[in-house]
Amino acid sequence: MKWESMEDKIKAALLGHRTEVDADAIWAAIEPGVDAINRRKKRRGLIWFIFAGVVLAGGALGYFCKKQAQARPHQ
Repeated sequence: MKWESMEDKIKAALLGHRTEVDADAIWAAIEPGVDAINRRKKRRGLIWFIFAGVVLAGGALGYFCKKQAQARPHQ
């Protein structure tokens, strides 16, 4: 019961409270940082794409070299 009365007092005290915050100014300050983070993520995708290509090419090269070695009779 005490918790409910405390909660009611807090709600009554903060019911008409208004803050003096300029949301546009806050977003104007945050937005350049967000743009910089988004640019970095795009570069990571390119790096992963190149890395995947190198791994696939290396795997294919290894596979074909092994196939050729098995196809040749041992001397």
